Amino acid sequence: MHYSYICEGDSYYFVTDQSIYYKASITNTSNYVRDDLVNGNDLYSLSFNIISGHSTASQDKRIFLTIEAILKEWFSVNNKVLYYICSNTDGRAEERLRLFSYWFKQSFKRSPEGFYYTLLLKQLELDNEDCYVGFIYKDEYPDNILLSFVFEDSLVGAENKQ
Repeated sequence: MHYSYICEGDSYYFVTDQSIYYKASITNTSNYVRDDLVNGNDLYSLSFNIISGHSTASQDKRIFLTIEAILKEWFSVNNKVLYYICSNTDGRAEERLRLFSYWFKQSFKRSPEGFYYTLLLKQLELDNEDCYVGFIYKDEYPDNILLSFVFEDSLVGAENKQ
């Protein structure tokens, strides 16, 4: 069972059993995207971080279940593209990529609503640091073929749940 969370605007807040406060945000990034890649109004970023407390609970499965619940709720009303950047500021981008991929494989099997999801992973350089970005979208997203084609030459991997 996931932690209970509250939604305020584009942010979701929850507290773990270890009194660690998290914030997850899903933000429209239309101001930062070239429209030839994807409709800018359809691209949203996912971020989540600790806002209070110190995490020693990386094995807390309820954190994953809470993020999963938030994403499934969001996708239930949005046929958009969501991306997550695996930051490398601490040298752990590949670890985050593996975790992100694992979460996707565990949670985004065919949903009860009958949707399939695709995850595209791309390695890129951001502020002179290697990082990874993952894109998640419903397979019914109108430009899904365009997205796959645009990123095809530099994908780290792709997961498709069909």
